[in-house]
Amino acid sequence: MKKILHTYRIVLVLWICIVQSVLLSGQEVSFKALTDQSKVPLNSTFLIEFRLENAEGKDFRMPDVSPFKIIGGPATSSSLSIINGRRSSSTSWQYSLLATRTGQFTIPAATVKTGSKLLQSNTLTIEVTEARNNQGITKDLSDKDLTFVRLEVTETTAYRGQQLILDYVLYTRQNIESYNILKEPEFDGFYASPVNDLRSQPVRQNIGNKEYVSQVLRRIALYPQKTGKFQIDPAVLELAIPVEGSGGGFFFSRDIRREQITTNSVRIEVKDLPVNAPPSFSGAVGNFNMKATVSKNTCRVNEAVAVRIEIEGDGDPKVVLPPTLTVPENVEYYQPNTMRDENYYTGGRNYLNKVFEYLLVPKQTGSFEISPAFSFFSSQSGKYETIETGPFRIDVLPPDQTKPADDPGTAVEDISGVDHHADLRPAGKSYFGSWWHLSAIMLITVALGWIIYSHRKRISMENMDPVLKKRMQARSMALSRMTAAMEAKNRGQKRQFFDEIQKALSGYIKDKFNLDNTDLQLHVLAEHLMQAGVKKEQAHTVADIMTKCEMAVFAGVDIPMEDLYDRTIQCISGIEEEATLTASQT
Repeated sequence: MKKILHTYRIVLVLWICIVQSVLLSGQEVSFKALTDQSKVPLNSTFLIEFRLENAEGKDFRMPDVSPFKIIGGPATSSSLSIINGRRSSSTSWQYSLLATRTGQFTIPAATVKTGSKLLQSNTLTIEVTEARNNQGITKDLSDKDLTFVRLEVTETTAYRGQQLILDYVLYTRQNIESYNILKEPEFDGFYASPVNDLRSQPVRQNIGNKEYVSQVLRRIALYPQKTGKFQIDPAVLELAIPVEGSGGGFFFSRDIRREQITTNSVRIEVKDLPVNAPPSFSGAVGNFNMKATVSKNTCRVNEAVAVRIEIEGDGDPKVVLPPTLTVPENVEYYQPNTMRDENYYTGGRNYLNKVFEYLLVPKQTGSFEISPAFSFFSSQSGKYETIETGPFRIDVLPPDQTKPADDPGTAVEDISGVDHHADLRPAGKSYFGSWWHLSAIMLITVALGWIIYSHRKRISMENMDPVLKKRMQARSMALSRMTAAMEAKNRGQKRQFFDEIQKALSGYIKDKFNLDNTDLQLHVLAEHLMQAGVKKEQAHTVADIMTKCEMAVFAGVDIPMEDLYDRTIQCISGIEEEATLTASQT
């Protein structure tokens, strides 16, 4: 016994190490640069962040950021999360920069080492504008206005669906302990999406010959849903302001004065989109880009070709739909699956990233072309724009005659589990981390897991109560009978088909609920099932299937086999789900 326990411990340690290796190797490594604002006023500050994901980094090198001035950082942070067995990690370096000159500038890529590799981030483009025009603020400003909050929107005239950014901006000449938003506008006519990853920096501004510190307290992305003129009502906030001279110390906190502040209102005019939109337009407004790839350029008849389309942009994510592909009549076209639907915030705006995957199955030889297209309305140019990729040419060869007739090949239902993100490496790379390495690790993991599982299951089954053992094996025995029934159907043996169906269902019911043969008689079957905990509808379905089987076997009644087979499978699955749910609640 001690020897077996010792072996289990060794196997468990090896398995944990292998699984961790797989989790680490399977994650996509990325190194990217982010900013909280891509357009900043002169003499304002903004944040840039260099984030390394799913890898350990060393020797981080910051690029030359001139003409910007570094006034804070680096602030480093790390995080680790495991969700549903999927491990992800992140390390970031953050800097606070000051805009010292107007113009458009590019921050070069940063570099970091991960193992023997040197990774480069993307570059960032920052536009520095003239200092904010605060004339609209100063006209009603008095010396007593030490603190106020304003609603500020990027555009007061916009198109339907165009992203607008609404900021709650605090201006103050005194210390603020904290704030609380008591009332927000309703945003009627807009789809509102709050920005949760807001990291705003305080900015010093001269307003009416007085120096204020301003900071964005809250940011909301607005997408107009209707045309017309709209008013965003004021928001109400409560500020906690320390009382001067109240002191405070180790045991006593400072006195706080609470003050309610009401913001201004904002008027926005929303224009409708022009008519004569292109056929591939689904409602996207803003700036977008699209990429498309095909899994292969040569296939055989009845083999599936995967088309992958990625769309990224700053429009309303609800209206960005999968583009429609134009394919010949002899090519089966399946509705696309959404492989990714993410939103992220960078450069002061919300962005969407969607990936759609289409399956095309050619039915005859030849060749065909596809040219994916995506249309959007550009709020900058004021006209519709269409992005086209391709054309992608697909050559279709005759079916592979060397395969058995019943070989499913690459039918659509067999490729649903294909990983289109497989980490393919060029020849000449090291074995570690390669596809063969990961396959070997997974094979070892499955083998070890199967050994442990089989051993424990055998011991458990040997010591199990016979009635409980029958209940656990009921479903597998029934499915085995159903397989035999389908084989009989394919051979045209109708009598054997209905006999196997009847045996599968009656054997399942008998073992699952420990019933006697007398309980399976048709005139009492439904009653006994309901007493055993089966719902009334399921019990009558069981009785009806058993009746049809007897009519087909003994009376020669023509019963549709396909329909009866499907009903039996659904009936067994439904009873199994009910039994599992009942067991979990007791």
